Amino acid sequence: MISLPPILSIPIICNSGLQSPVSRHFGKSPLHALVDPASGKVIAWVEKPAAKDSCAPIDDLAKAGVTDVACVGLGKGALARMQNANISVHHTTGKTVAEVISQWKQGSCPEINPEQLCAGHDHDHDHAPH
Repeated sequence: MISLPPILSIPIICNSGLQSPVSRHFGKSPLHALVDPASGKVIAWVEKPAAKDSCAPIDDLAKAGVTDVACVGLGKGALARMQNANISVHHTTGKTVAEVISQWKQGSCPEINPEQLCAGHDHDHDHAPH
């Protein structure tokens, strides 16, 4: 069996290169920066298809070979779907893609815990409510 290299997904608000601002809510992020964790380089920018109803493009990320996600927050449903897709979810406090990559390389992105999950859609994130 061939082992593919890991790919880290970082949900972002807009593409500003390494200075792209990290979205505070995974499911409402319009874009994802896909990063090679070994080199710290962005290998792709993935846009969430406009027609998607889902809060989170987890199937698309899994098809792209994503093995890990580093995000600020997400809901229980998204976490469960990522776990079912064998995608590990990690917490970050980074505000830009560059900061998240730095935290990742330092081992400062622990697996997300229940206290970091969004309880509902009445939270104060960088998106409009559903």
